[in-house]
Amino acid sequence: MSQANLLGTTTYSYNAMIWSNMQQFMVGTSVSNVWWAYDKPVNYYLDNPFTGEKELFGTFMDKGSIHYVDTNSVNFMYMYGTTMLSYSYSRVFMGQKDNKFKGAVGGYAVSTGLIRAFGEISSTTSLTGFATKPYQIGQNKNLP
Repeated sequence: MSQANLLGTTTYSYNAMIWSNMQQFMVGTSVSNVWWAYDKPVNYYLDNPFTGEKELFGTFMDKGSIHYVDTNSVNFMYMYGTTMLSYSYSRVFMGQKDNKFKGAVGGYAVSTGLIRAFGEISSTTSLTGFATKPYQIGQNKNLP
């Protein structure tokens, strides 16, 4: 099950799986938020009562392109007496269309987990980063 608002800025997700042997299950939830860059200039005008025309009064910066997306998730798993609790956080940055990062996407993810098995507790952590950018090599040929 998932839920998003009409603006698409926040998304919630709830997941559950139960295996047919009833000895394994997983439940989890996550929330993602879109953060905007205020890089879109918007002009605002005032009506001139003497001429009847609109005159530029000023400009302000409004939400334009996506700056980054944050995601937090928590999961709990059980399998034949072994339990695991995990948390992860990720942030993905979008390259802006009017600079050298046009089309680029990069980000990182941090996750941690606790595992309880056979009376022992173990922990895990990871940090992952990535970056990608499209490049055109050679001439663009139209294929039929």
